[in-house]
Amino acid sequence: MLKSTVIQTAIRMLYPPQCIMCREQLQSENALCGSCWRDMPYNTDCACVRCGASLIGVTETAGAECDDCIKNPPPWAEGRAVFRYQGLARKMILELKHGDRPELAAPAAAWMAQTAVDVLTEKSLIIPIPVHWQRFLQRKYNQGEVLAKHVATHSGAELKTDILRRPRKTVPLKEVNRSARFSILENAFEINADKVQEMKEQNIVLIDDVMTSGATLSAAVKTLQRAGAGDISVLVLARVTENA
Repeated sequence: MLKSTVIQTAIRMLYPPQCIMCREQLQSENALCGSCWRDMPYNTDCACVRCGASLIGVTETAGAECDDCIKNPPPWAEGRAVFRYQGLARKMILELKHGDRPELAAPAAAWMAQTAVDVLTEKSLIIPIPVHWQRFLQRKYNQGEVLAKHVATHSGAELKTDILRRPRKTVPLKEVNRSARFSILENAFEINADKVQEMKEQNIVLIDDVMTSGATLSAAVKTLQRAGAGDISVLVLARVTENA
């Protein structure tokens, strides 16, 4: 035991912990330095309880919804987002998604679990948004699944990665407008037939890295609902809004 402690101390001296974003030396692992912490666009203001979008000029937080969710209610019950998709949060997500940095998921998921503490319970069933197998090969991992695994660890909820599938590859959604996104993704997902009973009437928390229009999450939620799921909430690391 003493030898192991000495080795660990030596390693920390040679390779001290660093800020996950700027590499400044820190005292603890998987953390942000003070400067990066202040620069992170946390959703500390009042946010929509359905999609996580920041609400400008709203002071009453209980049950507040954005104009979009009032006009076109999403198919899920509640939604939470840690960040506004801008600045350092956007950089973090792009590095997690395209920069081969899955280690960023550990601290990010801790923030997600804390943000969604009111909708995540030990009885929740966590399901990540799946990616098509070709995209999985390109990235080497599904960032949503990696986040979901860490969220499950923090919350004690059960993780199911094999219930929802994405059999059809779709065009990059950033290339099309909002209405086209919903049309393209309408039948993008399916349920693994062997796993239907595992999610029947279960309360589900669906996890992804970013919500833009909500088209991806809407398509996944409707697929789960058709298969008999119970209440469904969504949890994302960041929310794209016009005010972001």
